[in-house]
Amino acid sequence: MKYLYSIFSFLLLLATNLHSEDFDVNSLPKLLGSSNAGTEFYFTFVPGIETSCCDLKLYISCNIRTKVTVEVPSKGYTKTKYTIPNEIIEFTLAPAVGQVYRKIERDIPKRDSVWEKAAVHVIADDPIICYSAKRYQYNGSGFLNLPVDILGNEYLISAYNDPGNNTNMFFPAYAGISAVYDNTEIQFIMGGTENSKTSGGLLPGNDTIYFLNKSDVLLISSLGKLSDLSGSRVISSKPISVVTGNFCAFITDSNSNCDITEEMEIPTYAWGETYHVTPIFGRKKNSIIRIYAKKPMTNIMRDGKYLGTIRTAGGIEGVGYLHLRADEGEPRPIVISGDKPISVTQYNPGTTDDSVTSDPFQMTLLPTELYQREIIFHTPGIRGGYGFPYNYINLCYESDGFGNIPDDIEIAFYNYKDSVFEWHRLKDTLGTQGQPFYKNFGDRQFSFTTFLLPGDGVYKIRAEKPFQAYMYGFSSYDSYGMPASVYLDSVKYNDRPKKPEKNYFEIFPNPATDELTIRTNIGFEQESRIEIFDLLGKLLYSESELFRIRTDKKIDLRSFSSGVYYIQISTGKEVFTEKFFVVR
Repeated sequence: MKYLYSIFSFLLLLATNLHSEDFDVNSLPKLLGSSNAGTEFYFTFVPGIETSCCDLKLYISCNIRTKVTVEVPSKGYTKTKYTIPNEIIEFTLAPAVGQVYRKIERDIPKRDSVWEKAAVHVIADDPIICYSAKRYQYNGSGFLNLPVDILGNEYLISAYNDPGNNTNMFFPAYAGISAVYDNTEIQFIMGGTENSKTSGGLLPGNDTIYFLNKSDVLLISSLGKLSDLSGSRVISSKPISVVTGNFCAFITDSNSNCDITEEMEIPTYAWGETYHVTPIFGRKKNSIIRIYAKKPMTNIMRDGKYLGTIRTAGGIEGVGYLHLRADEGEPRPIVISGDKPISVTQYNPGTTDDSVTSDPFQMTLLPTELYQREIIFHTPGIRGGYGFPYNYINLCYESDGFGNIPDDIEIAFYNYKDSVFEWHRLKDTLGTQGQPFYKNFGDRQFSFTTFLLPGDGVYKIRAEKPFQAYMYGFSSYDSYGMPASVYLDSVKYNDRPKKPEKNYFEIFPNPATDELTIRTNIGFEQESRIEIFDLLGKLLYSESELFRIRTDKKIDLRSFSSGVYYIQISTGKEVFTEKFFVVR
């Protein structure tokens, strides 16, 4: 096991930075939709088994002081707080507020229904990062919240089957679907297993249509022993958020230790073809995984070798998705890939799986196509508060074939005393070597390493080449798992509110290679300022342009490296901001 305690000491005691390129956060443009940071979130907590000390928590951070309001309209709940730059603040909601209803083990889950104005709505003046967690005694879960700007209109459900006897014990799978806009049509197509059904009577292959307005929640639950919702498709006319999980999952089915599982699903537009499955610290077996396909007849590989074929895009187990242990034998890093876009969900089993004290959790994995070069994240717990005593990071990074940690991978913990992020090379504390994955990226080779975060707080990681960090943790009979950060490309919706036509711009192609085109439909001459920023807010391009109707302005991108950038066009009082990709 490798620890970051020495880095923590450096960050608190050293007065010098290894890097002096941190920028003034107040000079950053307000870039909406950047990564999983955003100004507006809609979601719900799915019902979970409740013990004493029942709290639902929202953990929020921002790099500047900003106003944050959390509301649940139907429950009459509204609370406002202000962030402290690079500190974590928390909101505490009662289960009766954050969930559409509460349930105990012997209660039959309520019939599939739309609950009006029951979504948790978070709105901020400036982009924030938000994580959610259930903090019950002996049971809990956590997930990263996706902002409105990157939500999609198609999802596949990954939950877990009901292990209860369904006579006096019901442990259903849940899907909590929150509407972001009025007049949203949602089609739910049931998957699961051959014997699954929903509490509303839907059987595999059945579908039904629901209509939701902004802040409404559609809650679907399974009903029946070993019934499940996994493989169900959700298709909507407008963006929605989808949180899935299980009331108290036994993973695997024969285990005797259950825990609440909960995760916010990634829309299908962001799925990719290659995923890394990493071992969970301390476990003696590989994790359970479920694999889903965006298109029919998708071939799945494990470490480059054929594993199976998913015959339908969604559907029942064995046909619409695969359920398996990532591999037999000793825990190791594994590559799961498809010849078409797929999604992979990782499940940590309970203690009796290998006699290692550990509670179940569900964690969505991200494709290598979405790996980032810099992330900022924080723990699901505040300094000096009731957090998880053990927060681990599984870091997937690009390196040589031996797993060596490159010199350029750096980590920073926010130094609250001096109000700065202080950067340090990861290898200086962890050593030089991680574990390599199977090589199937041509000249690219990925590896992974695990380390324990030294405490609750705000962190950054950066590298010259893309990486992904997964964060998971444990307390007494309690657990969570989630991506530490997510970067998704925005989806364009015809029904989203458009900017006034006189200031309507579009950019293409996106992704771009050597050239980016800006087009406008304004009906008169308009002097505008064009600026391009990188992820750190560094200004890379600036030029004034006189736009006319159907003007095409071309920008040379040959000096830009592959990555994510933001273009900002200022026209009088209006500001157009969009992210774009450079891919080579």
